Amino acid sequence: MGYNMGSKLKSHGTSCMRVAVIGSSYAGLCFARALHTANCKTKFHVQLFELRSEETFAKVDGSLQFYDGASVLDSLGLKELYVRATTRDNNRTNKSMLLTGLAESLPKNFRIHYEAGVRSIHVDEESDAMIVEYVDIAE
Repeated sequence: MGYNMGSKLKSHGTSCMRVAVIGSSYAGLCFARALHTANCKTKFHVQLFELRSEETFAKVDGSLQFYDGASVLDSLGLKELYVRATTRDNNRTNKSMLLTGLAESLPKNFRIHYEAGVRSIHVDEESDAMIVEYVDIAE
């Protein structure tokens, strides 16, 4: 399978950049959220590629010591998510709640491709489009 990310597009004085994020755990989701909330003229169309299935994606046991997590999530407009997901007694963050909340905070056009094992990323010389080739693990 492949996904054509297209090339950098221009529209109405702003540019639209297409971005592929490989891995949809905390860092990938926070990065995608940061692109969504970026205060710049560039608009981002983001596709995330995740090995896990949608069913098992947020079924992560345990908690995580998320140092300075409040300020990180606050800068992304998600301080309330941090408050909901963090216990007051030991300052640990529920992994499942955090992943689910981060994924849900993305706009609908930022698609997560579950069960997608990325094989290669290359640029098509004719169209200047970025092509992401991946294996659909479900098949």
